[in-house]
Amino acid sequence: MDYKVKDNILNSVYSDVLEIAQADFIEWEKLKNSTVLITGANGFIGSYLVFALLLRNDLYNDNISVYALVRNRASAEKKFDSLLLREDLTLIVQDVSVSFVFFSALLDVLFPTLEISVGLPPFTASLVMMHSLTSAIPGSSNMVSSMASSMMA
Repeated sequence: MDYKVKDNILNSVYSDVLEIAQADFIEWEKLKNSTVLITGANGFIGSYLVFALLLRNDLYNDNISVYALVRNRASAEKKFDSLLLREDLTLIVQDVSVSFVFFSALLDVLFPTLEISVGLPPFTASLVMMHSLTSAIPGSSNMVSSMASSMMA
């Protein structure tokens, strides 16, 4: 069975992802035949990046291997569903706010994502941003440390 992006996401999401996958301002040639890690792949931005890269493979045979880093397996399995059966998508479950070891030698590109809620009242938005940053900063630090350690090994 073929696990195409178009058949596994909502039409409204597909139209957005298609627009990204066909954007001519993105240098897609640089991503062909590469391995990409997307952190926060369960989030809005991260999942759209995953879908767009997989769609590039569907439409243009770009041969991009996508590693989707998530904190919650159950949530990711619900979001990506049968797309997880594709050979070009690998799910990595890891909370980056705690130290871990990751072997970056396999990677060509890293897309870290951070989402901050908009449209909230100013006080609420500042609390959300504070929470996002307090988890994102240690997480990013741990990711960089882990990647640097694996490059030195």
